[in-house]
Amino acid sequence: MSALDDAYEGMMIENYMISEAIDKYVKIYSPQQVVNDAISSFREESVDEEDSIEAFSKEILKTIARIKRVSDKQKRCLIKMLVLRGEDGYEYGY
Repeated sequence: MSALDDAYEGMMIENYMISEAIDKYVKIYSPQQVVNDAISSFREESVDEEDSIEAFSKEILKTIARIKRVSDKQKRCLIKMLVLRGEDGYEYGY
């Protein structure tokens, strides 16, 4: 295998672990807990506008504040942002 194949395989494994973590946390955490954790995360460390997931998560929080409801897709996106930020309680790779 070449180094490129190894890198690709590593990336695929990491994506799988992130996806598995998101699935797990969707079942564990309530929508309100996820929203609270996302807000806390952005208070501790500001939004990286260059990161599409973080910028989209910020827009999701604005929408949630306006409509007072969280869809499953919105919850999954917020959880993905928390996992990628490595927030406490949202780790992956175990």
